[in-house]
Amino acid sequence: MHILYFSNWYIKQTVQTANALAESHKVTLVFPEESAELNAYDGKVAGLRAMLHSNIDLITLPHMQNLDPQAWIPVMQTRRLIRELKPDIVHFNESYDFRCLLLMHLCKEVPYITSVHDPVPHSDEKISLQKFKYWVRDQIRQKSAGLIVYGESLCEKLADYSSIPIERIYPVPHGEYKYFEHFDKIQSQAKDIHQYILFFGRWEHYKGIDILIDAEPLITARFPHVKIILAGEGRLALSELQQRIVNPANFIIKNYSIPDEEVPALYKLSDIVVLPYREATQSGPLHIAGSFARPTVVTAVGALPEVVKDGETGILIEPNNPQALADAVCRLLEDPDYAKQMGQNAQSHITAAESMERVAEVQTDVYRKVIEASQQHRSRLMSMLQSLVKKIKRDPHYTLDDSMLPGDMVAMLGKLGMALLRGLWHRSFLKQTQGLYFIGKRVKLRNRKHIYLGRNFIAEDDCEIQGASKSGIRFGDNVTVGSFSMIRPSGYYGRELGVGLKVGDRSNIGPFAYIGCSGGITIGDDVMMGPRVSLFAENHNFKGADVTMRSQGVTRQPIVVEDDCWLASGSIILAGVTVGKGSIVAAGSVVTKNVPPYSIAAGSPAQVIKSRHAFKRPDEAEMAEAEAEISRLTKSEVAKL
Repeated sequence: MHILYFSNWYIKQTVQTANALAESHKVTLVFPEESAELNAYDGKVAGLRAMLHSNIDLITLPHMQNLDPQAWIPVMQTRRLIRELKPDIVHFNESYDFRCLLLMHLCKEVPYITSVHDPVPHSDEKISLQKFKYWVRDQIRQKSAGLIVYGESLCEKLADYSSIPIERIYPVPHGEYKYFEHFDKIQSQAKDIHQYILFFGRWEHYKGIDILIDAEPLITARFPHVKIILAGEGRLALSELQQRIVNPANFIIKNYSIPDEEVPALYKLSDIVVLPYREATQSGPLHIAGSFARPTVVTAVGALPEVVKDGETGILIEPNNPQALADAVCRLLEDPDYAKQMGQNAQSHITAAESMERVAEVQTDVYRKVIEASQQHRSRLMSMLQSLVKKIKRDPHYTLDDSMLPGDMVAMLGKLGMALLRGLWHRSFLKQTQGLYFIGKRVKLRNRKHIYLGRNFIAEDDCEIQGASKSGIRFGDNVTVGSFSMIRPSGYYGRELGVGLKVGDRSNIGPFAYIGCSGGITIGDDVMMGPRVSLFAENHNFKGADVTMRSQGVTRQPIVVEDDCWLASGSIILAGVTVGKGSIVAAGSVVTKNVPPYSIAAGSPAQVIKSRHAFKRPDEAEMAEAEAEISRLTKSEVAKL
């Protein structure tokens, strides 16, 4: 399986997931050249190559994180990549990015799956001020063939909020955080007299950092050597939080985006990791704590209780309760052995149930289900289109190519639908019509009361059919007139009407053809014409040198092309010629005299160079005799053949 990730955010999580997937699959990562999320390599995403599996291709593109006039460039580049690489599935990390939505519209030949990190917006997000952003997010969710959430309980929440069938939503483990192992250079740290409590991550109201600040006096009253580390940044200003702090000396404040190189040391220094969230879905800091065997105190919100086993791998508390938070922290501080065992239990749980190998296994199964569902949808669409085309062509044996992509099918249906509407518009103006007929863009049907259409007639874009003639322009069933072709039986100004044209069933006039049918042209059934074929049923008179050729008039003679003929590209048929049944006129030939049936004519002027009877297929008796003769030959004699 070939998986292509297109991701602006959650790059660290994506890298470790991709490494696990790459053990069994081909993975292509399309990331921005620079990322504010990446706190290593000076934000240059190319620096990640050192930690990537050999089965991963990393492609970095500019303008993936900016709403500038060039934001469409990565979309077109990724569209080209998808068409060249032909991945089995494209995976987005949800980031409200209109580029993802644009890519889904431009490249419909592959199923898309989206990881939803926050099924419901956090309470402090001002949706009314970001309507476009949330409209884009909802459109991406609706158009995705599958959605991944990081918790069983989140499936129903996402289904209810976004009105998406729950069958399209798949729970996948969040996974351990192996990413930071690459930056873990410290074997051990000497401990001082202090005990450290860590809050790590975004400083947002829903994260409950203020709850921890309010709990600090309750904790340090019992354990005066405790230091609380507040590490991170966000929309909550430090000045706002400082107003709540009672004992500033008990805090170590790191109000900046923590470099990836510092993260392992922070977690190893800490005795307890606290996640006092008011609301959440899943938590990266929780899984990082498990990877470093640190005990946690976690509020029982979102899908966090699915990861934390209360009293075994962490302590669950109710949200918005500083006293409960202080009691849980003190419980761990009072019993260091219990806290250490809890951290080890958390690490064991994370490396088993939440291992990246487990994530890759579950996610691969999701991919297979989404791809299978997409193929079934494609099969149903193909079946509907096949049935429609069979009815249109009135041919029960007509088959479409199985390799057609869903986008191609949709485009074909759209084009047929518009052509059918244009055909209905012309219907009342035509002399006679039967069944359905399809008229392309910018088609000119002039003097329509002289035009007779059979069933399933197709006039492709930009062709011109002049109807004014004595016998009319008559098309049989399943006839196609190619783009930019011209059918002209008479001059535009009606000086002298021509005879007209009759085309049999299942014949086609190729693109850029010229059919001058003033002397009358009859084309039989099953006739094929290549591009730029010309038929002229009149010639200018030129015998008198003392007068202009224009004044000498024309001589009109009929042309007949019998059934099952092939007029190859650029061939020219002149007035008075009959091309016999089953004949072939080679490309670029000029035919000035009759061609016998089942002949191959070539040259200028065309000469018969071969008879198709020479290619007569052997009957069953002849085939059996030949096989018997071959079976009597030795191996060396067969090799000489």
